Amino acid sequence: MEQYFYFGQATVGATSESACFPLSAFLGLRPNSATSVVVYFKAVDGTFDTDNVVITHTGTSTKVMMNELASVFNTKARKPLLVVVDRLGTANAVDLTGLITSVTVNKS
Repeated sequence: MEQYFYFGQATVGATSESACFPLSAFLGLRPNSATSVVVYFKAVDGTFDTDNVVITHTGTSTKVMMNELASVFNTKARKPLLVVVDRLGTANAVDLTGLITSVTVNKS
């Protein structure tokens, strides 16, 4: 069973503010700054472009955050959809690692 990972910004009112990617589309991680990581996926639209998710984190190094994300992507969940981060305001926010402060979805 294919696993899917959901990423959502605080307000999802436009097409590029959330995305759901299959694990098979995962291409890799790259440090973006001391407090952010870029997660790359094959483009959802089938082109040869890539989509990416910029994850801003706090309280740890970028290396630790990348290890956390790698663990998440390696999780064998019983359900096919795993919400990695959904920033629906502070009261309802879901953050699988506990380190994510914001997320930006960039679709090609």
